Amino acid sequence: MPETNRTMFAQQALDMAELFKMSIGAQPVPGRTVYKVELAVPEGPSTGGGVQGVQHITLVPHGGGASIVAGLANKAAQTAELRTHAYLRQQHRRRSPGTELSLDLKAYEELLERMTQFFAAQGITVQRVDATPEPAQLAAPPPPKPLRWVAIGIVSVLAIAGVVIFFLRGH
Repeated sequence: MPETNRTMFAQQALDMAELFKMSIGAQPVPGRTVYKVELAVPEGPSTGGGVQGVQHITLVPHGGGASIVAGLANKAAQTAELRTHAYLRQQHRRRSPGTELSLDLKAYEELLERMTQFFAAQGITVQRVDATPEPAQLAAPPPPKPLRWVAIGIVSVLAIAGVVIFFLRGH
């Protein structure tokens, strides 16, 4: 296979993916389902000056099944986004209602810590993305004040009484 000439950013992303594979990807994530961790390799010899340099971090289940996107990294931008277990669980519930995420919490937390250390050693700033509040978890509006309902009731009774009196007097 001929050697491909890559741009600087594409080569850096490829190098990072290879290093990730040897260090992080070499250790599977245990649990009910065992996952292999992969950092995507850039497609083609160029990332458009780093603009297309996003590499997804994917958990691939041994034996088949749906993969889980656990985050992303961008060597050119020197940033990485790692999704918490709560985030992944929330996304799973939205996509597959009635089923539970088969990713072990403790094992995943350990993976997050290893990935954080890996990216920090690469000079990459890591941001963790947590679950967003569900609509039911958002603050409910305050209950209506009883005084307002009393006022509405009085105004309604007076309005009805005024209409009745108007019609009883014959217009």
